[in-house]
Amino acid sequence: MKLKVTIGRKEFTSTLNDSDAAKELVKLFPMTVNMSEHNGNEKYYNLPKNMPGKAANPGSVQAGDLMIWSSSTLVLFYAGSRTSYSYIRLGEIDNPCGLQEAVGGGSVEVAFELAKQTE
Repeated sequence: MKLKVTIGRKEFTSTLNDSDAAKELVKLFPMTVNMSEHNGNEKYYNLPKNMPGKAANPGSVQAGDLMIWSSSTLVLFYAGSRTSYSYIRLGEIDNPCGLQEAVGGGSVEVAFELAKQTE
């Protein structure tokens, strides 16, 4: 599944995995949320319900990773780092170039919607 992720005036495309968590997430779309800053490398938003799936520790995260932490927290990483936390992987921003600049240093409004399919 392809998503359009809009942060300010910047649009990104994202590819979601074919997983139960991703399928549940898109049922909430379109959605615009205020994502909070955390750890200097991620933005997060607490979803209204738990997402299905088994969390695993990826060892490291990359800019553009889109994951679920603690079953109901949507996380968008804008910088890579090592991690000791476990996540349910949803997918990633296809080209995260400019993502860190787009999200800025504090909370940020992010819109998620399914991308229009081109023929």
